[in-house]
Amino acid sequence: MAHYLPVVVLAILAVIFGAITLAASWLLAPKRPSAAKSGPYECGIVPSREPPERFGVSFYIVAMLFVMFDIEIIFI
Repeated sequence: MAHYLPVVVLAILAVIFGAITLAASWLLAPKRPSAAKSGPYECGIVPSREPPERFGVSFYIVAMLFVMFDIEIIFI
């Protein structure tokens, strides 16, 4: 069990460092929301209408599978 002590200590330090970093960023970040900041950024162009429809999750899954198998074919 003593062999795992350095790993446990590093894991605890990593979790503490992550928590301290998140807390510091939450405390020190400027909190001045506005309509311009919360709106979507469209290269400076104000969107005139909403997109006709949103893509489903299955579209993205099929796209990722295509890219994955395409890369596999390249390596073969």
